[in-house]
Amino acid sequence: MPRTLSHEGYVGAQCLVDELRMAGHSRLNRPQANSLRPHMHHAAFEICYIADGMANWWVEDGTYEVRGGQFFVTKPAELHGGVNSSASPAELYWAQVVIPDRGAFPGLSEAETERMHEGLWNIRDHVFHASTDPSPLFDRLLDCLQSETEFRMLSLRIALHELLLRVLADAPPADNQGRACLSEGSPHVARALSWIDEHLADEFSVDDIAAACGIAVSYLHKLFADEMGVTPGEYRTGARISRAKRRLKDDAQSITAIALDLGFSSSQYFATAFKARTGMTPRQYRIWSRQDTPPCRVPAYVD
Repeated sequence: MPRTLSHEGYVGAQCLVDELRMAGHSRLNRPQANSLRPHMHHAAFEICYIADGMANWWVEDGTYEVRGGQFFVTKPAELHGGVNSSASPAELYWAQVVIPDRGAFPGLSEAETERMHEGLWNIRDHVFHASTDPSPLFDRLLDCLQSETEFRMLSLRIALHELLLRVLADAPPADNQGRACLSEGSPHVARALSWIDEHLADEFSVDDIAAACGIAVSYLHKLFADEMGVTPGEYRTGARISRAKRRLKDDAQSITAIALDLGFSSSQYFATAFKARTGMTPRQYRIWSRQDTPPCRVPAYVD
């Protein structure tokens, strides 16, 4: 049944089955500030589909422009939100699903559950095109949450299974996804990435990276732009931020000590770079990441 409400959402017990944590549909006709703040879902995969319009979202260290006809998938414990914490005009569906890495997902065998969990976990491209419009699958799922029929839970699980299978079928192959997997014809970039990782905490310039790879700086910039989508300097900052996130969560060192250890010139510069890429200050991220169940903000879409 086509959705008529501008916002329709179900959370927790409203979702009827334990494996579905949240589901909904929204139609936003104008930008909404402060409605997609940084959040994470510790146990759930989140599947969003833009039916119409466009959204600017980020996950961890990357930003994405998601357009009509595309899925947007995040994994458990991945920090994400809207660019500048805002939502753009769009029509979208979403569902948060918990798939165990051990045991059986309701309606599946343990082996099938393991393959489904592995398939979703191995999705590297957060954004990819839907081969066919999945809106009817989301509609069926939401209709089941509204219905009072005898077999609504069974129908709900069937719709959920079909949606998950659609996502797995449309996700690019795990061995050929995006820029995260370098081709065999990119030895210079592979060497540059390895060198950056080895010297991440050192003070170095792009000239140093190029010299270590035996190529000109201009050529290194071109290779990075073609294969990584960022400059070498941007990649270095992103790699430092990624390592900082692990240390903020697990280490007892001060934020200043972590910043200096990772090659940032000052704690202020580190805080600025960290917030620009994650939407949170280092202190906010440390608090969130150490909670057993970090707070999750439900998007507040309005007409």
